Amino acid sequence: MVKPLLSMSKYEIGKRIECDLTLKAEYYYKKTYGFSTTNYTIYKFVDADGEVLVWNTSSILGIEFWDEKGHYQFDGVHKGDSCRLKGTVKALGEYKGEPQVELTRCKAISITHKPVELTKEELEEQKRGEQLASIVDGDLVWNMPYRQYKEHYADCETLAGSFVRHRNGDKFITVIIRKGRLVNSGVRGEHFKGYELINENNGTICYRAVSLDNALKRASKEFPENTWQLNKIYD
Repeated sequence: MVKPLLSMSKYEIGKRIECDLTLKAEYYYKKTYGFSTTNYTIYKFVDADGEVLVWNTSSILGIEFWDEKGHYQFDGVHKGDSCRLKGTVKALGEYKGEPQVELTRCKAISITHKPVELTKEELEEQKRGEQLASIVDGDLVWNMPYRQYKEHYADCETLAGSFVRHRNGDKFITVIIRKGRLVNSGVRGEHFKGYELINENNGTICYRAVSLDNALKRASKEFPENTWQLNKIYD
């Protein structure tokens, strides 16, 4: 029960109100009478002016309705949701120094649920889908050693969630290289191609070169600890 009010409030005891509130917290407890136990919930709301309102009840706050198929449905109000609430002001007081308006006979008229918070993995999956959907002809998506990315393609976009560290310490990341980032060869009659090479650990690197030999030489120079062979060619 709340104690006598220590500050002023715009709410009047005994008045029936209808207002928009946000549910800040739910507290649960039980009462036992003989062999019967009843579950109770204290709903703690805040209004647009920051006033705290509470409802102590054995009911579950929500809206009952029948869907288009004639099935009974219940849409509950949960922490973070906003709702249009009807209720009667029972008392004005405070709890642990916090002024509170105690309500009774409450009913939810409408509910606005808080936005669903995605996990880090879900956010990465969403971004990855958007990135892949943006790929156009001429763009390249290459999985390469992280060192290669930092040294040669740090200005390029990386695919969300693609960074991998293998047990042997090798680090790889998938890089999106947009059309025009790789220029043609200045040698007459020759044209750069994308050479994706693979090593004995199934690690891959990609080079833009005028020949496979040049790509293999570059890989052997930069990563001499591995043996490389052709995996794929990009025109």
